[in-house]
Amino acid sequence: MDGSQGNLVKISVRLPKAQVEFIDRLVTLGLYVNRSDFIRDAIRDYMPKAMKKLQELRSGSLAILKADNYYMNEEE
Repeated sequence: MDGSQGNLVKISVRLPKAQVEFIDRLVTLGLYVNRSDFIRDAIRDYMPKAMKKLQELRSGSLAILKADNYYMNEEE
């Protein structure tokens, strides 16, 4: 990131207290600048996994529509 906040959108998220405390420990140890820094990093790390899931859904949707049972995936 370039430090500008022009392309950033503020969102609210509710997390369990234990998760917030864990994030705060990481910030205290200097591994992250702040909570937002950790959350952005976690989302960046998760995005390839989410993209893979999306691609699997897209490739599987045609097979689902062709199946006799509309609600069952061929693999089930």
